[in-house]
Amino acid sequence: MILFVDGVFKPSRAEVMGLLEGAISRLERFGEGVTTEEREIVDAHYRYAVLLQ
Repeated sequence: MILFVDGVFKPSRAEVMGLLEGAISRLERFGEGVTTEEREIVDAHYRYAVLLQ
């Protein structure tokens, strides 16, 4: 996300790509051994994280 304050761009200080990679990795591990319903939710979050990446 790009935030604008008073019309001035202020870049994020967070290392977004690294955070996304970490989230994707955790989602891959979390998806193991869950119910079918839970798997659908994990997969949706995984696809969204990959899309953002």
